[in-house]
Amino acid sequence: MANPQDSPAQLLHYLKDIDFLGTLTALDDHGKIRAAIHYADLEETKVWQTLLEAAPAADNWDAFVVTVKGLYPGCEGDNHYCHTDLQYLVEEYQSKPM
Repeated sequence: MANPQDSPAQLLHYLKDIDFLGTLTALDDHGKIRAAIHYADLEETKVWQTLLEAAPAADNWDAFVVTVKGLYPGCEGDNHYCHTDLQYLVEEYQSKPM
């Protein structure tokens, strides 16, 4: 589901979705953390499970989100790019004659 390698913006959207849906379903912070880890891509799951903020007794959603965002520098702000941006750039330059 969340795949920051494809798009850092997807990570932010994913975390906001977990927060929103967790609140709608009355999940506490611990439940949101467990849901975020459970529904993330396998590679992210492996990394996120090692975080102190994701320990079995962790119950601070905001601290978890800050720590996860810290794993993906540039995921916030105006100057972030994704894999697709690079792909478009390469295709654009491939189509130009030398």
